[in-house]
Amino acid sequence: MTLHYVAPLSIVVCLFRFWPLYSLLVENKENSIEKESSNTLMSKGELIAFAYDVGFAIIIPLIIFTLGGRLLDKKLGTAPWCMLAGLLISLVFTSISIYKKTKKFL
Repeated sequence: MTLHYVAPLSIVVCLFRFWPLYSLLVENKENSIEKESSNTLMSKGELIAFAYDVGFAIIIPLIIFTLGGRLLDKKLGTAPWCMLAGLLISLVFTSISIYKKTKKFL
């Protein structure tokens, strides 16, 4: 394994290391007190679960599309262009995902 893949691999391992904590927070969200109206504040567990959800929605497409573009660059010999295209595609997917997740708060 080369040095170029160590940092992204450690990021992915770190993300999936906290996945059980994320699932526990989502389960606690169902057990929390129901909201009286849509304008009430969220509980701490719901806020943490929402923060994890948004974090995963940002980082996962970024890692997948950027590294995929980098691999295509190595195979095709097209310097940074495929990686930049992957970065732009990940920004589009991330923007759509964040909009869908925060639409109920708008």
